[in-house]
Amino acid sequence: EEVDQLGTLLLLRDPSVWSAPPDADKKAQLASEVKAEEAFLNSLSNDPASLARAPSYADWEGKLYNFDGEVVSAPENLDAWKTDELLPLRCPHPPTACKMATLIRQVKSEKDSIGGTVACVCRAVPPALGEPVFDRLEAKLAHAMLSLPAT
Repeated sequence: EEVDQLGTLLLLRDPSVWSAPPDADKKAQLASEVKAEEAFLNSLSNDPASLARAPSYADWEGKLYNFDGEVVSAPENLDAWKTDELLPLRCPHPPTACKMATLIRQVKSEKDSIGGTVACVCRAVPPALGEPVFDRLEAKLAHAMLSLPAT
């Protein structure tokens, strides 16, 4: 995957807290990511003004955004901030996607979920689409909706 126009963001982390360990050491990488995420959430709760100037996300055009979706300038060492973590939010408006990502990160740290609602409207459906019992249109839609992962 890569950052795209459909709302996938690149997660940026403060290099004073996070650094990319060698590829072979997965435990060290996970520990570094957990430490950086805790530092981000701690700053977000206690001192959001300190995060206002720091980049947290990058979009497909290379624009950098803070936790609240505001465009920020690039730090001198931008490559040190870049991670390999992508956030596939599927929101084509990057500032809104940044706000969504921040909310998801906050709620996830509390071992909770945000929930969601999906609505489906079918127009100009031909009569007698599908089979009468097992392959009804409603059954096909239910199968598609229930196969979505709750991540």
